[in-house]
Amino acid sequence: MAIFDQVFTRLFAFMTPLFAVSDSPPTYNNGEARPGRVQKTTGGIEVHIVGSTPITVSNVDYAEPDFEINRTGLWQSKSAYTVTLIGRKIAPWTAGAQNDLVETGNAVIPEMDGTEALEIVSTNPQDNAAGTGAHSVRVTYIDALAGNAQTSAVVVPNGTTPVAIGAGVRASAIQCAEVMTAGSLGVAAGDISIRRVTVGTVYEFIRAGGNASMSGRYMVPAGYSAYAHEWNASAIGQEMDIRLRATVGKFDRSTNTSTYLFQDATYPGANQTSGARHLSHMKFPSGCKLKMSALPGATTGSPRCEASISLVLISN
Repeated sequence: MAIFDQVFTRLFAFMTPLFAVSDSPPTYNNGEARPGRVQKTTGGIEVHIVGSTPITVSNVDYAEPDFEINRTGLWQSKSAYTVTLIGRKIAPWTAGAQNDLVETGNAVIPEMDGTEALEIVSTNPQDNAAGTGAHSVRVTYIDALAGNAQTSAVVVPNGTTPVAIGAGVRASAIQCAEVMTAGSLGVAAGDISIRRVTVGTVYEFIRAGGNASMSGRYMVPAGYSAYAHEWNASAIGQEMDIRLRATVGKFDRSTNTSTYLFQDATYPGANQTSGARHLSHMKFPSGCKLKMSALPGATTGSPRCEASISLVLISN
């Protein structure tokens, strides 16, 4: 063993000057910054300027932008918030085509022009103000009567009898629908649809046993820009070609009026997930529409696809 100790000692002595390896603490010249302790109370880091008497200059605070936005509702003094969209497609599937991840039964999300009169209806009579199911539903939408600002309306369903949402509600797009109050079930007793009066086109949908819609789409409200943080997707029963799409160009990020261009893609196999895919805060400007869609490897075997995306919205 002694010979190995001698070899190691000589090797260490030879390499130390080459790589500046030392077991001594680092030295700092006057005027250089020396890292300090992490403050338990603030999470900040003490920074010292080395001199005859080292002093603490400040605590350098750091927080994740998403955390700071959710904590204060601001980002660098601008109004801001975060939102996570969840999309799901169960059936029916259109073979050989991209199917939008919504539960409305449409292969492609029907577009709205802001003139549609809307109503709410359920497949179960217990979705009413006194039933065991949904008592009230909040519909969040882009208000065509208010310059495409995002707003919401709370409506009370009356079971299988359609209820008009009202002349004051005209939507350029519906963002989501949520059961705000409920009876003993705590969820919707039946399938709840937000649809066009007389025409019957379904724009939003809450599945029986659920308490919120799962529509993988979003329209950026007026006065805001959206920044995509990350997204992920899962394929159940069949492999899926899943796309993130938006009405925005890849390079200039300016809004396109109608075409949903591919922004990113993932290809999980059957019964697999893509894992989180970082999007480097990809920008989507005011008025832009996003959606997620999937092309199944086959329509047999009861395929299902789910995906979610996290957005940060900051006022312009």
